[in-house]
Amino acid sequence: MDDSREMDSKDFPSVSLNNPRHGIIMMRNSTDCKMKILVLDDDWELLEVLAKELALANHEVDCSNCAKKAVEMVALKTYDFVLVDYKMPEKDGIWFMKNAKFSRNTKTMLVTAFVNRDIIKKMFALGVCGYIIKPFTCDELVRHLHFYAQPGTSHHPLPPK
Repeated sequence: MDDSREMDSKDFPSVSLNNPRHGIIMMRNSTDCKMKILVLDDDWELLEVLAKELALANHEVDCSNCAKKAVEMVALKTYDFVLVDYKMPEKDGIWFMKNAKFSRNTKTMLVTAFVNRDIIKKMFALGVCGYIIKPFTCDELVRHLHFYAQPGTSHHPLPPK
């Protein structure tokens, strides 16, 4: 059974919401796409808001509420940025970072309400270039993305030889 639904509006690009169990949102704004972004978070409402807002800022946005599915998405598509929540029900952000095979130029950023120095250090050791604490405004997120998109900010490290 297909639980997908379509939402269309004059103000927003088309949003395709697939079964939240396998949670994927894909948004495209066909004019002047700045970055390809994957957002991984278990909060479906947050995914919808971020997808709309980032698409309005001319980014191509894919979202998933499942770390396993997000690993598959990263394997199939090259993203400029992956925004990773830490605390999720089945597999957490650390599991995702250990299992995802990123393109050399993909940057990752921790997006979390779970503020713990050890977790943040682990996520940095696994390759995140920065973090933002929930709650945040979309303007704050866009500023973080633009800052970390600058040359010289770290990329995901190459796997050990």
